[in-house]
Amino acid sequence: MDRYNPKKIEAKWKKKWLSAKIYEPDFLHGKSPFYNLMMFPYPSAEGLHIGGVRTFTGVDIYGRFKRMQGLDVFEPIGLDGFGIHSENYALKIGKHPARLAKITEKNFYRQLSEIGNGFAWEERLETYDPEYYKWTQWIFTQLFKHGLAYRKKAAVNWCPSCKTVLADEQVIAGKCERCSAVVEKRELEQWFFKITDYAERLLQNIEKIDWDEKVKIAQKNWIGKSEGALIRFPLAIKADFVLLHGYKGSPERDFFPWMKIELEKRGFSVYAPELPHPSEPNIEEQVNFLLKNHTFGENTILITHSLGGVDAMKLLPRLSTKIKTLIMVAPPLRTEFLDGENRPALEKATDWKFDFGGIKNKVSKIIVIQDIHDRIVPASHPEEIAKKLGAELKKVIAPAPHFNSSEANDVLTEAVPTIEVFTTRPDTLFGATYMVVGPEHELVKNLKLQVKNYEEVEAYVKSAKAKSDEERIAEGKEKTGVELKGVKAINPANKEEIPVFVADYVLGNVGTGAIMAVPAHDKRDFDFAKKFKLPIKIVICPHWPEKTCPLLDVAYTGEGHLVDSGAFDGTPSKEARKKISDFVGGVWKIQYRIRDWLISRQRYWGPPIPMIFCDSCGWNSVPENDLPVKLPFVKNFRPTGSGKSPLASVKSFYETKCPKCRAGARRETDVSDTFLDSAWYFIGYLMTFENWKLKIGNSAFSRLARKWLPVNMYIGGLEHSVLHLLYSRFITMALHDMGHLNFEEPFTTFIGHGLITKDGAKMSKSKGNVVNPDEYIRAYGADAMRMYLAFLAPLTEGGDFRDSGIKGITRFLERTWKFVGEYVTKNPKSDPPAGGRNPKQIQNSKSEIQKAVHRAVKKVAEDIERLQYNTAISALMVLLNEFEKKLESVTREHIETFLKLLAPFAPFIAEELYQRTQKGKFKSIHREPWPKYDESILKESSFDLIIQVNGKVRGKISLPTGATEVKAREAALKVPSVKQFVPVEPKRIIFVPDKLINFVV
Repeated sequence: MDRYNPKKIEAKWKKKWLSAKIYEPDFLHGKSPFYNLMMFPYPSAEGLHIGGVRTFTGVDIYGRFKRMQGLDVFEPIGLDGFGIHSENYALKIGKHPARLAKITEKNFYRQLSEIGNGFAWEERLETYDPEYYKWTQWIFTQLFKHGLAYRKKAAVNWCPSCKTVLADEQVIAGKCERCSAVVEKRELEQWFFKITDYAERLLQNIEKIDWDEKVKIAQKNWIGKSEGALIRFPLAIKADFVLLHGYKGSPERDFFPWMKIELEKRGFSVYAPELPHPSEPNIEEQVNFLLKNHTFGENTILITHSLGGVDAMKLLPRLSTKIKTLIMVAPPLRTEFLDGENRPALEKATDWKFDFGGIKNKVSKIIVIQDIHDRIVPASHPEEIAKKLGAELKKVIAPAPHFNSSEANDVLTEAVPTIEVFTTRPDTLFGATYMVVGPEHELVKNLKLQVKNYEEVEAYVKSAKAKSDEERIAEGKEKTGVELKGVKAINPANKEEIPVFVADYVLGNVGTGAIMAVPAHDKRDFDFAKKFKLPIKIVICPHWPEKTCPLLDVAYTGEGHLVDSGAFDGTPSKEARKKISDFVGGVWKIQYRIRDWLISRQRYWGPPIPMIFCDSCGWNSVPENDLPVKLPFVKNFRPTGSGKSPLASVKSFYETKCPKCRAGARRETDVSDTFLDSAWYFIGYLMTFENWKLKIGNSAFSRLARKWLPVNMYIGGLEHSVLHLLYSRFITMALHDMGHLNFEEPFTTFIGHGLITKDGAKMSKSKGNVVNPDEYIRAYGADAMRMYLAFLAPLTEGGDFRDSGIKGITRFLERTWKFVGEYVTKNPKSDPPAGGRNPKQIQNSKSEIQKAVHRAVKKVAEDIERLQYNTAISALMVLLNEFEKKLESVTREHIETFLKLLAPFAPFIAEELYQRTQKGKFKSIHREPWPKYDESILKESSFDLIIQVNGKVRGKISLPTGATEVKAREAALKVPSVKQFVPVEPKRIIFVPDKLINFVV
């Protein structure tokens, strides 16, 4: 018998399995598809980590088991190679990430090929392959076309170390989840995905999926559903309004009738004239008409639409008084328009020359509102006007192109500043005695001219933004803030004016970024009010109908009846919520904690975002035929920290043509978040079939997707609960809604794996206890490594790696090699003869072995299904012990069964030994059917009945299996050691069939 040589047999079977395509599924004709997925690795420079080996081999054990159960298992592998991790390491060692990727790819695939997994190697993929990221970019363009991708300026998380923005999900306790640097806030123009549009479906579907409960809870909390009211608190301002319509317009068209009603409801006077000859306008004539018929004063707010903006720009220099505000909606600057329509009347309307200095001198504040999807006025017009006038430029998506809509909330919000709050407790509205806006709230900047202590406010905002969110909202932290002096809000319930503060305990990126403060019924508001000596008004009484409420030492946050709330006094607080919301014109809605997915990254190593900006046409996606937008080789790829990607300095990359008008345009130079790469890779594996000839949505792909998707089993890390897993669900739902997929949840089952330690401590380089799998595979072989990692603990739990443990597994494999090898050598053709042994002994021994084999088959199958590999391996060890004790009763069939049970855990040795028991044509053990057990063989004819008296064991007796309670009682009471403790009739008898009887006396 030759010695067990893992290196030799592993090399042999790796080659054989690859050539025989043992693990390649029949994509087109497979009858029972089973997609067995593991989280593809990020290829670090250090190579495959031992934790990764445990996960990958753990997933593989399950896949091998399912394959032997007759399923067509697809178990692919690839590399998640784009992203900051790879780029940072490339910077550290002075290599280009594109060149480094080829090195790490080779090393990772070498390591992955040595761990004994049944990978479908022909379908592997890498996220940095242009064939792959072509489709990452395609998904981006589809989201943009369907209104799910947009660009806006926002306060974003900025990692000063990684020099890029981070999504909310990538900030852990105020630090970058990659490098642990303290995250800062920056105002940047960024791309976002509207994952918030899917918040409710993402939440509802959690109940339908078979996922790890920890992940489901994490996602529910992250989505953060709450029900309440959106309530607007108008600011106390003095104003009269003038509305100027545009070309061919009138005060009865577009959003003007609605705007007039809304302003008058708020108590303002509104002048909305019909300008002379709107279809054949003469701007000079219209300006004279306005000067003659209306008096403009210091409280005038002028709102214009389209050509009305030209009237305003010609009017203002001629006014004798400076007005309060000018709001221009979609104003033109020249007679060039996007729709190509000739408008000769506008050519003659005016000279189109403007006194921008004179305009600025006659208005305190100017706001220009641009419709991102305007089909008439080019984007360059409002942008140029805003620049020349030093105005605020607001880019919005209008309800209808060019604001030809019946309502215009964006315009109303600018005209009448309000503070919008979301509250789950509108029943406490009468108790709101002040308001708080977060330091990031745009109102702070917009009210600069009204705030009398703006320098103090500005200094406070700067210091607050330097703190992390966690630091700002920490429990017990002393409350700080500054009043916006000169600004008052109006409580819509009682019409009282209340002060407005900026304070850091309100986060600008959560909810509306503002709160109504009800100090009597909110702990944070109570602490703030105490410090700043603000009124604390009780409006929820817990001991109604007594109306006298005591002075509060702490906020009362419970339910009760309303007091000091006008007509609502005596109303139960729950009942009052909707009533008070309706009373003040609130909007009852469901709100979510989740924020839109920030997708832009100002780095190099990632897929370029496939968008193009044209001065005339705005943002457009790169046409599908022009994908992929290839990442150019840039020698200096170091991040700049300026908020711009290194690609922004590559003129040959960013200079391009507009896909619509073919004029000169500019590419987006940011790259997309690496989590977009991994959000769809499970689809990508199928697309590699036939070398990327399949396209998402075409008939060939759809047939394959219907057959193989969604993924049946997905095993991975719980740390991805609200990152990869949530993003994958969103992308899948979006593609489903676009008609590209026939399912909306990507993974039928998801199970989180545990983490392992080394000698009781977390693995780290500084501790010198990082386990290099290469060393252990060289020393002990892949089978020993696989089995030991599986033996540590159930896959869902953590375990501690110790060298002594792997040595024990090696001894087990050597015993297996020796036992099976010697058996086959001695009995090359059949089972051993009985010899001169006692026939009855032989029969009993065979019966015991038969029972042990069937017991093991049942146990191993059940344990693998539950991912409790450690106890499955224990069962194999027990069975081998039985074989060694009763060698003469072991048959070839028993050994083949044992090897099949061993195969998922130790595929190489199982294949080698199994083939030694076979004759004829090669058939891999991994394609053989899983053994079955006979329940009747496992059924015992008798059992030991445990006898207890008052819960204490007093004896034991053997009875036939299935004995009734009466029989058990009779037999038990005859046992002398029991009889003495039961002198009288028992008060109660507890009987567990085939296990125990307990007499209570």
